[in-house]
Amino acid sequence: MTSTTRAARRPLRLAAALTLLGTLTACAASTSGEPSAAAEAATVAEPATVADLPALEGVTAGVPEGWAAATLGVLTYAVPAGWADLGLPAPGGWEYRKHVDPATPATRVLEVSVLQGESTWSGGWHGMTGEQGYRLDVPGAALAGVDVVSETAEEAGASTATWHAEIHLQTQAGQYVLVELTTTPDDAGLAEIRSLVGTLALA
Repeated sequence: MTSTTRAARRPLRLAAALTLLGTLTACAASTSGEPSAAAEAATVAEPATVADLPALEGVTAGVPEGWAAATLGVLTYAVPAGWADLGLPAPGGWEYRKHVDPATPATRVLEVSVLQGESTWSGGWHGMTGEQGYRLDVPGAALAGVDVVSETAEEAGASTATWHAEIHLQTQAGQYVLVELTTTPDDAGLAEIRSLVGTLALA
């Protein structure tokens, strides 16, 4: 995926995040009486809420050596050493920042989006990929989970496999935050996801 293609998908990702916000409410409204056998099977196959996800183990709170602390709206986080802030404009209704590794700007990317105003997300996890989903313990968060999916990026004329981690957070007051990290699909990438999670806190 080129950087241009990824930028074009940003409104789609934000739209998907907004869809996630209201999914649990819609599902609850359409269900009455005892759940069917099919519904019970779907519940087993796909976590219904963040609470149903396994915890992401191995997270250490704090800013890793060399990382730079940053703030966007209600979120404090940190950026890996040497990554550049692109200073892009925010989509309507959001605060937004994008950071990239200058050496690999298509395959190592950090994007942070803070929804302006209160969200309706209730922790629903329907419609997520199911590849790797974990609940998170983030200071100040009433709801916190990460979905890690496999993707490919185009860089230097070659397709490169990546992991795209989408971290969904909501404050105690109901404000929604989306943190996205594109990294390598290996132990180093998982370590980077853990390090990023350890830097997160909500006001």
